[in-house]
Amino acid sequence: VAGAAPASTLRVDITDVGEIALGTVGGGDGLELVRTTDVILFDRPVEPVRLVDNAVVVASAQDAAQQVAAGAVVVERDVGVPTESSGSSGLEARTVAFDAGRIEVVASADRPSLLVVSQTYYPGWTATVDGQSTDVVVANAAFLGVAIEPGTHEVVLEFRPEHLGASMWMLALGLLLVIGLLADAARRGSLRSSDGSAG
Repeated sequence: VAGAAPASTLRVDITDVGEIALGTVGGGDGLELVRTTDVILFDRPVEPVRLVDNAVVVASAQDAAQQVAAGAVVVERDVGVPTESSGSSGLEARTVAFDAGRIEVVASADRPSLLVVSQTYYPGWTATVDGQSTDVVVANAAFLGVAIEPGTHEVVLEFRPEHLGASMWMLALGLLLVIGLLADAARRGSLRSSDGSAG
């Protein structure tokens, strides 16, 4: 079942037999339903980024779903853009690179805007605008959002899992412990062999 996803829909269903059926998150998200059977596949046939000049702050997931289905852009907290759009002229976003863990975008806006990236939000995403660190917000209940001031900017989003640093420290500590235990065992073994040769 291939084709363009219906505009302005949000659909997450659990069928009678317990399967999950997913639709698109908003008509402008650029995702297209490619195939549906046991596995649901989505493709990103158009630009995975867009710039908007409006967003609605919504606290609950249910309210967010309703707003997105109605065509609004929703965020988890205020990002400094109005709730009503003044049109898309003067807003442009172009993907420079879209790789696993790193997204580069050039964004041009003539007013405060929100860059919405069709990449699933997960803690560990960081963003810089012209090399300066900035916040990443949840946009449209699932995607990445970055506030943009008027002007032309280079936006870089990178994914660095928050648990990775702790995992590396735990690995290093474990290796030191193993090395220490092996060294102790070797020392004890050499003491036993020298005690046995003396007697």
